[in-house]
This record gives sequence, C-alpha cells and structure tokens, in this order.
Amino acid sequence: MVVVMKFVTLGPEGSCHDNALKHYLKHYNFKETEIIFVSDFLIGIDLVHENEADYLVQCSADPKVHLVTEKYFTEIRVVDTFIFPTQEIVLLEREEIKIPHTLGLVKVCEGYLDGINYAKLIYENAKPIVGYGLLEGKYDAGITTINYFKNYPERFRLRKYIGEVLTTWIIYGRGSTFKGNVLSVAPIDFYDSPLY
Repeated sequence: MVVVMKFVTLGPEGSCHDNALKHYLKHYNFKETEIIFVSDFLIGIDLVHENEADYLVQCSADPKVHLVTEKYFTEIRVVDTFIFPTQEIVLLEREEIKIPHTLGLVKVCEGYLDGINYAKLIYENAKPIVGYGLLEGKYDAGITTINYFKNYPERFRLRKYIGEVLTTWIIYGRGSTFKGNVLSVAPIDFYDSPLY
C-alpha cells in the first residue's frame, strides 16, 4: 500500500510557499505527496489537527506564525525548518496608469516599499493573487513575482526590483523531532563570516 503524505500550504499554485515546498520535497526525494492549498493558515493547521493532512508549511515572515504555533501547541508542533529564498519579487505598475494610486500586496511585503507611497493599499493573501489582480485591472500597482513582468512586459513597468529574499520555512506536524538539545543542521562559523 502506497502512503501519500499530505502537505498543506498557502495557495494558489505558483505562490512562494508552493515553490519552497516543492523544492523541499525534491530535496528529500519525497515521491508520494499531495499539496493542499489553503487561503488561511489557521484552516491549514485545522486540517493537520483533524488528520486530513500530515504537515503544514508556513513562511516564518507570515503574520499568523504565532497563532498557528499556539493553536494546538500540545498536539501540533514544529517538526522541521528549512532555509530557501522566495521567488523573485518585483513592484510593478500598470503601463497605462501614469500616476498609480492603488497598490495590491501581501501584508508581509510592506517593508519592500521603502518610502514608495500609494494612496490606497489593498491586501491579498498571496503574490499570485496580486499578479492576477494587476492583469484584471483591480489596482494600479502591485508587489508580485517577476513572471508577471516577464510574461506581460508590454502591460507593466518595473518600478522596483526586489529579487529573491532568503527566508525560513516552518513545518508543523504531529509528534516532535526536538529531543532536548539545540537542533541545527549547519553550525555557523562566525570566524569565516564577513560580519565577524
């Protein structure tokens, strides 16, 4: 009998969560897997709690990390973490809008604006949703992934290239891999670090 491991993460397909999770699964050569997309991590952790999924994968930058960690903290725990970059992120403006007023973005992307202002911010759950919204004319500008610029260069101007952002991803599941000591894959060599 083939056992299929079910992983829950933030959708839709094409999100940075989807991309990072697929690289994680490939890294460990997991063959029999299913990815379940949700629009809210609290729904995702419920799926793990109700045994409808095995693991939930969440970026450490997500504003609901503490809520997910706390919701079933005696039953569902952090079982792994990994470091992997986001997809290339960009700030795009619709070409036909000379002075953009509205901006679509994911809440955690506000820091990338760095002094660039728009009159109205419209928050979405994932960067692909922002990309779709830009294509549909829902807002004048948006922070999304670079494929929207590459695929529709005549529709958008590149206001700011942010690039890949190296971040951490948290995997929640039943049980625990923690055995009382620090659990780390690669110790930092401070003496070889350019920051030392």
